[in-house]
Amino acid sequence: MFINKKIDYKNNIIKYSIIPEDVRISAYLFFWVLVAVGAWLTFNYSNVNFEDNPLIHMYGYNNICILFDSYPATYILPMFWTINFLLFFLYVTLSWFRIYQMYLFGNYPKSNFIIFTTSTIIEYVGLVFFSGVFAVNPEESMLLHTVPFTFLIFALSLMGI
Repeated sequence: MFINKKIDYKNNIIKYSIIPEDVRISAYLFFWVLVAVGAWLTFNYSNVNFEDNPLIHMYGYNNICILFDSYPATYILPMFWTINFLLFFLYVTLSWFRIYQMYLFGNYPKSNFIIFTTSTIIEYVGLVFFSGVFAVNPEESMLLHTVPFTFLIFALSLMGI
């Protein structure tokens, strides 16, 4: 998938390499699996009113969050998010190590490295905060429910940049 293996029989060496962009694509694909499972659970097994709910009342429209907000999605999706979180975390970490290596060899300016490191920390925080979407229901606190989602959107945007 995203791990490559090269075997050098002559020197008895096995060399593994991981391509960060392949990890990122896997994380994005798995996120859409999470969304699809959330949609399937919400449409088939919950009693969400898509015309009258806290998202409509607060923002005037529904967004993807509505698929994460009700039983049984609130019980199933956190397990999917854990796998997704690990894939995104691996991508961010591998990307940072790649840039760090370039910086150490003098191929990357210090100012850019500081900006990249700051972005990496923000991405980590955004990924961690998103878990709050599953913990706080919109009826309990719309602010505590939507801020984690906003952090995720910001973190994913930084990853894309």
